[in-house]
Parts: sequence; C-alpha cells; structure tokens
Amino acid sequence: MSAIEKLHGHEIAEAVQSGKISARDIAANAAMRIAKFDPLIGAYSQVSSELAMSQAEDVDNQRDKGLLAGITVGLSESIATKHSVRRAPVSGLDATCVSALRTHGAILVGQTVSAGLTPSSPPAKTRNPHDFSRTAGGSSGGAAAAVASGLCALGLGTQTAGETSLSASYCGVWGWKPTWSLISQDGFRQASPTCDTVGFFARSGVDFSLLADALHVPDDQQPTPKCLKGLRIGLCRGPDWENIKPAMIDAYESAAKSLRLEGADVIEVRLPSLFDGLPEAHRKITAKEGLATFLGEMLTNAPEQDPALRDTIDSAKRLSPTEMRNAYTLSDICRSEFEDIISGVDAILTPSACDEAPEAGVDQGEAAMDAISTLLHVPVLSVPGLTGPHGLPLGMSIITPRYSDRRAIAIACLVGDLFALENTMA
Repeated sequence: MSAIEKLHGHEIAEAVQSGKISARDIAANAAMRIAKFDPLIGAYSQVSSELAMSQAEDVDNQRDKGLLAGITVGLSESIATKHSVRRAPVSGLDATCVSALRTHGAILVGQTVSAGLTPSSPPAKTRNPHDFSRTAGGSSGGAAAAVASGLCALGLGTQTAGETSLSASYCGVWGWKPTWSLISQDGFRQASPTCDTVGFFARSGVDFSLLADALHVPDDQQPTPKCLKGLRIGLCRGPDWENIKPAMIDAYESAAKSLRLEGADVIEVRLPSLFDGLPEAHRKITAKEGLATFLGEMLTNAPEQDPALRDTIDSAKRLSPTEMRNAYTLSDICRSEFEDIISGVDAILTPSACDEAPEAGVDQGEAAMDAISTLLHVPVLSVPGLTGPHGLPLGMSIITPRYSDRRAIAIACLVGDLFALENTMA
C-alpha cells in the first residue's frame, strides 16, 4: 500500500481537515486502487468513481469539512443510497446512516457485494484478501474485504446473525455491531426487524469512536478505561461452543493468557441453561420474520433461485403461534438475565467466528456466539490481530451491556493494542 492507502479513517479525516491532503486525492487514490485490485477480489458490485470525485470536491470546497472528511466508504448493496441501489428497499433516497455519513464529509466510493437474501444464502463472489481460495464471509463479506484490501477506509454491512463479526474475523479487520436500534434501520434491506442492525468495518478501532461521534451515539457515562490492568474480563462459552474448532480455541486461550499477563482479571462466565434455547429461538424468529420480509420474493421466482430463501420460507410456515410466543418470551427473559450476568464484569470476550475462513464456494462460514448476542441486542466489537495455523486471521469479540457501545469500543481498542504489540514482538 502507498502512504495514502495505509491511512486509517481518522487519519484521513485529520489530514483533510488540516489541509495536508485533499479529499479529491483520497478519492482518486481509492478509484485507482479499486480499478487495479477489485477484479481480483470482487468486493464491489458497483463503483461510483465520478460521484465519489464530485463528493470529494464538495468536501474540499467546504470550510467545515466534517468529522469524517474525505473518509472513503464501501457500502453494502443492501443499504439504500440516493444514487444507486441493487438490493436496497428504496431508490432515490439515502438510508439514514448514509445521510449522516455524507453530512459529515464521508465519500461513498461504491456498493459492496452482499450474499443472497438471507444469512444462510450461498456465498457471494467476493474472495478473501488473505487467501483467494477462501470466503470473505457473508452477508457483509464484500464490505469487509474492501476494507481489508485498502479499497476503502470504512465499510458498512448488515447483521442478522453474526455476519459483521464473522466477516471481520475472516478478513482481519475491525467489526462493530452496535446495540440494536442505536443506529436507524431506515433504508436497508431487512431480514428480521428483531435482529437486524447495520454493521461497520475499519482497519482501526479508533475509527469507530469517530463514527460514534458522527452518528450521535450517546455517552454511557462511565469512565473510559485507559489500560487493561484491573479490568474484569469474562470468558464466555456460549450454547454453540461445540462448533468452535481447535484453531479458534487455541487462539481464544492464548488471548485469555495475554490479558492475564497484562493485569486483567480474567474469569469464567457461565450462562444458565436457560440460554441453551437461544440459538433455536433466533432461528425461529428470523425465519418467521423473514417470511413476512420476503413475501414479495416468495410470490415470484426468487425462492427457486435461492434455496436458502426457500428453506427459510418452508421452515417459517411450519412454526406454530405457540412456538413463536415462546421464542420471543425466551429472548426477552434472556436479555434481562444477561444484563445481570454481565454486570459482574467490564466486558465479555468470545470468539468472533468458529474457525479460520473456510474454502470459498462451500458456505459463508459459521459465527460463534454472535447469533445469540444479536438476539440479545448487545454491542459487539470484533478485534483482529490473531492468526490460525494457515496464517489466516482470527477475531475476538468484546461484548458489553446494551447502550454501552463507547465503552465496548474503548476496551476493544485496548485489547487490539495488546494483540498488535504481541505481533510486533513475535
């Protein structure tokens, strides 16, 4: 990467705001790199170089260039923009989150590939930048791969199960799944209103603090931790722990050891048996809500074109009213229980995925605890820096209570600094 391409989002904003570099230069560099490398990676479904240059010129001409001045953004094709959409639910309008980014001077360089209509749809064409034979994850793998490849500074995707953390882990970038409803769902293609949220990707956790400012994420009014020493970190093995592969378990145990050596108080946090039913509750809720969401596709040929969509529809039709009431009730109870459980620690650490990225063309991979954390509505920060036996990235997730996103970002940044330091010393 050149000097420009190595800049993180917050560094781009600082350089453009100070006049050290123009937003136009940033946009031109991104267009050049996309043209050169995206044919290999397949992160973008549509590129808007001319529009990006026009946005950049607008930023350069403003006295107040905005919090996100010149930061290039790759946007999932499932999120609406006023210029160009594919799978987004509306055209001619920006999603609320997109409008906020534009207002603060961000530059939208194109729309990234989103895999299918459901979280379990077949893999997309996007290749993992670390190994072209591997998947970048789904359904937000396009946005994660674009960030990992330096084709944009920030990426926006969506999450219904564990797509943000999963793709971040596979591509070796930072991922942030905010508290549910903290960021407006307006303007992106939903699969499950109970679970859906926008997800963010970056090459630096500090970028998320800047995004939080731009998106008016409230301060959780707790002291921001300055170091890991003395923090209570809970190790949580969720209901689907048997799906975690040895490579990720080794990395998880190594991360826990590193945190202890850094002075953190690392303890085991066990979820009550009540939580064992959450993965199934998540499946039922997303299936039933997906039936309503994809009604239009169900009445066309889309179910025949997308086997995962057909399976979702068939599964949802078999669910009884009693099953659905029980699933929603269990979710409500577990959200309250989880708040009590997590109150005893500063954050929970859990794997962001079950393993290294699998071979492309097989599936999109499998998230770890993120399906239930999505249903629990808590913020999740996937931290890069660890690798598996094939040299591929492995991410670790930091989880905190609902509406404590800024604290989650701060703790994740401390963990990321520790991983980076260990990589430097290795």
